[in-house]
Amino acid sequence: MNDEKNELVEKPEETDKENTDENESNNGLILGMCLGLSFGSMIGIMREDMALFTAMGLGIGLCIGAAIDALNRKKKSRSTNSDDDKATDKEEE
Repeated sequence: MNDEKNELVEKPEETDKENTDENESNNGLILGMCLGLSFGSMIGIMREDMALFTAMGLGIGLCIGAAIDALNRKKKSRSTNSDDDKATDKEEE
């Protein structure tokens, strides 16, 4: 009975790694949304048009967050490619 429980609890390492990569990639999007919403609300309060500026801030924040995510993915792929190239060069020598 204990063996059955252990089999159900164990997770493959690849799944855990994929989940952490997905979570890391969403950090920029979440950050952009939060900052855009905050600044949009602040400007909306000052300009007395809360609905318009909150929506604008959220939209701009989403765009900025997506750009941050794209840059992070590009950096990660470059570092992964350079590590692979170094490993290939060492194997060839």
